[in-house]
Amino acid sequence: MVLGIENRGDGTDFEHVTEATMRAMALASTSEPMASSRTDPADPVAQNVSDLRVSVVPSPTATISAARGEADARALWQGHHDTAIHAAHAPSSILARALFDAAERARVEAYGTRYLLGAARNIVAAHERHAEEMNYPQALGQDPATLPDAFEYLLRETLTAAAPPMSACDMVESWRSLLGPGLAEARPALCEALPDQARFAECVLHLIREIDGRQRTLRTRAVRPGTPETSRLEETRDGADENELPESPPDDETVPETASAAATGARPTMQPPYRIYCREFDEIVAAERLCSVSELTALRGKLDESDRIDRPQLIRSSRWLERRLSARLRGPWEGGHDEGLLDSGRLARALASPARPLVYRQRQDARRMDTAVTLLLDVSNSMRGKRIVLAALCADQLCFALDRIGITTEILGYTTRAWKGGRSRERWESAGSPGNPGRLTDLRHIVFKSAAAPYRRARRALGLVLQRGLLKENVDGEALLWAHRRLAARSEQRRILVVICDGEPSDESTLTDNREQYLSDHLRAVISEIETRSAVELMGIGICHDVSRLYRRSASLANADDLGPTLMRMVGAVLAPS
Repeated sequence: MVLGIENRGDGTDFEHVTEATMRAMALASTSEPMASSRTDPADPVAQNVSDLRVSVVPSPTATISAARGEADARALWQGHHDTAIHAAHAPSSILARALFDAAERARVEAYGTRYLLGAARNIVAAHERHAEEMNYPQALGQDPATLPDAFEYLLRETLTAAAPPMSACDMVESWRSLLGPGLAEARPALCEALPDQARFAECVLHLIREIDGRQRTLRTRAVRPGTPETSRLEETRDGADENELPESPPDDETVPETASAAATGARPTMQPPYRIYCREFDEIVAAERLCSVSELTALRGKLDESDRIDRPQLIRSSRWLERRLSARLRGPWEGGHDEGLLDSGRLARALASPARPLVYRQRQDARRMDTAVTLLLDVSNSMRGKRIVLAALCADQLCFALDRIGITTEILGYTTRAWKGGRSRERWESAGSPGNPGRLTDLRHIVFKSAAAPYRRARRALGLVLQRGLLKENVDGEALLWAHRRLAARSEQRRILVVICDGEPSDESTLTDNREQYLSDHLRAVISEIETRSAVELMGIGICHDVSRLYRRSASLANADDLGPTLMRMVGAVLAPS
C-alpha cells in the first residue's frame, strides 16, 4: 500500500500518487493527460493547462526521483507560468526564442522550489537524467546546438546555486566564458524579478541582447581582419538568417590568449603568438566522472589515512585562519539596550536615571565577506607522492575554514589526458607533421569543487588525486587562463586565485616540436596580463620551486611540509590584513 492506494505491481499506485501531488502543486482540479516537462514552452502541447497525468511510469533506466522531478517541474509550470505574458515578450529569432524559453523554465523551477526541498531534489534528478540522455560532448569545444541548455543550467546556478548536472559539466563549462559574466552582472535584477514573469522576461531579453553582442565581439576579435576566415564570417553575418547559431573555434588556430582575453572573451595580440594545434580532445571534467563513487570513496579514505603529513599542524593553521577572519567579520558592540551583556560604561547613567536603565550592549550583525577564492592545483606527475597529498589536504582544510564563514571557494586541477601528446599528436602526425604546431597535447582540466557546490561534495572528490594514472604532464598557462576565466565571471566583489605548483610547464610533445621555452613564456605572459590588467588577485606557491620570478605575490617553499601554514597565512594576509 502507498498512501492508501493498492499496489497492483504495474506502477499504477506510483502514477496515482504522483498525479495527486502534481494537482496539489499546480493548484488545479482537473485530471487530464500530461506531457513531459522538457516540452518547449512555445509548443501548444505545453500550454494545455489540463495536462496533469504522468506520461511514463519509472523504469529501471528512469529512476523514481527523476520521474517525480518531471512531474514536479510540469506542475510548477502549471502554477507559475502565464502563457500570454510569455508570448507577449518572446523574441522572433529562433535562437533568441530558445534562450528565452530556457530562461522561463529556469525561473519557474527556481521560484517554485523555494520552500519545496523535496521537489527541488526531484528536479535535480530529472535534469541529471535529461543530461545523460542528451549525451553531451565531453570536450572543451562549443557545440552551437547546446547553447540553450548551457544557458538554462548556468541561469539555474545563478538563481539557486545548484550545480549543473555531472553529465553536462563539460558542455556547460565550454560556454561559461560567454554566458558567465552577463549572468553574474544580471543576477541581482534576475533574483529580484523572480516572482514577476513580465519583469523577469525583460531582464532576460536584455541579457540575450548582451550575449549576442558579446558573441559578435568574440567573432570579430578572434580572427585578424583581411583573412579568408574574417571575410567568411562577415559574409555570413551580412546574410545571416534568424536561425544562425554561434560557431565553435577552429582547430590549428593561433591563440594570443591573455588574462584580459579570459575576462572579456576577446583575444588581444600577444607576441610571440601562442598556438593550439587542436582543441577537440581537450576536456573539462568533474572529478566524480573520472572514477566510480566506490573508488572515489576508497581513495578519499586513503588520503585521510596518509601518514606523510603533519595533520595537527595543518588543522591548527586552518583554525587560526578561521579565527582571524571571524574576528574581522564580527560586528561592533552597540550600547543602550535593555538586554544583552552588561555595559560597565553605562552604570553611572543607570544610577542617575533608574527609570531608563539601558545598560546592556549587543553585538551588531556580522558583516559578510563578499569574496570568492579559487585554488588551482598542479596535478602533474612531478607532484606525485607527498606533494599531491599535501596539496589536496591543504585545499580541503582551506575550503572548510572559508566555507564556515561564508566565503565562496572553488578547487580546480590541471594535467593532460595522455602522455606524449595523445590524440592531438596523432592527428598532427597524420597531417604530415607541419612545422610550429603550437601546443600539441590533450588537456585535462578537473573540477574538484565548483563555486556552487557545497564543501561536503569536495571532500570525496579530492581523493581523485591518488588515482593511478591520473598525474601526467602540465600546461600551466592555459590552465591559469581557464581558472581565471571562471573566477572573473563570478559576481563577488573580491576574487582571489591561488596557484600551487612545483615546477615549470612540462609537456614533451609540445616542447619537442616547438622552441624550448614555449610553454614557460606563455605562462609568464598570462601571469603578467592577470597581474596588470585583471581585478582578480593572483598568488603563487611553489613547492621546492622558486615562483618569485613569476608571481608578484608568492611564496617559495624549500620544505613541502610548510605548505599548510604558508597557504593559510597568505590567504589570511590578503583577506584580513593586520
